[in-house]
Amino acid sequence: MNEILYNKEYYQGDDKHCGSDECKKYDMHWWSYRYYAGLVKKYIKAGAILELGCAHGYLLSFLPDSKYKKYGKDISDYTFQSALIKNPKATFYKGDVTTLPEFNDQTIDLVIAKYVMEHLENPNLCLEDCSRVLKNNGYFIFSVPNTSSLLRKAKGEQWIGDRDPTHKSVLTPEEWKNLLKQNGFKIIKEFSDGWWDVPYIKYIPKIIQFIIFGWMTVCQIFFIGQWIPVKFGENLIIVARKN
Repeated sequence: MNEILYNKEYYQGDDKHCGSDECKKYDMHWWSYRYYAGLVKKYIKAGAILELGCAHGYLLSFLPDSKYKKYGKDISDYTFQSALIKNPKATFYKGDVTTLPEFNDQTIDLVIAKYVMEHLENPNLCLEDCSRVLKNNGYFIFSVPNTSSLLRKAKGEQWIGDRDPTHKSVLTPEEWKNLLKQNGFKIIKEFSDGWWDVPYIKYIPKIIQFIIFGWMTVCQIFFIGQWIPVKFGENLIIVARKN
């Protein structure tokens, strides 16, 4: 990973799916971070949390300091101070998340990587180190572009997996699952996040398309659900447990 790629321009560019500086209450990013923090809470009620690619630290800020010992790692110089300000009791490291030399073996209860693994040239090496730092029965939660989405072709070159030039490893769901199994993980849940990246059809207003295609996303995010089938969404989300 190249830290120069994840600079101010990356987070303030036109495509807000690539990165975002802002997370205003009740905007799409706020709901997304709330959702992923909710997944963390579903699987562990307290413990040591490591977020890979933590950027501004928004996700970690949704987790109470009283219950979680929070760690974050990100390659971006631009977002580092922001993460510290939002999470004054957390510990942050700057660097490529492919390897985790800052952490001892079996010291973390849960690792989460939201839209990160696809940016790595060698995700297998990252999974190997995640397995090392996780305690036995610790969890790994991650989301990546879903190559099996039924509406991928409708987006063409604007599909989320293709339009970000920093994506290096856009793999199929089966490839991700095989990498997890090779590194000692058991798949607990696999699901998707719905069709939220409107428009999918020309000439129909985006708001109407979001009502038609996005209702599953709204319901799942609001209730912190895990029920949307893999093929029915833009991102693949996997919850795995270290054996």
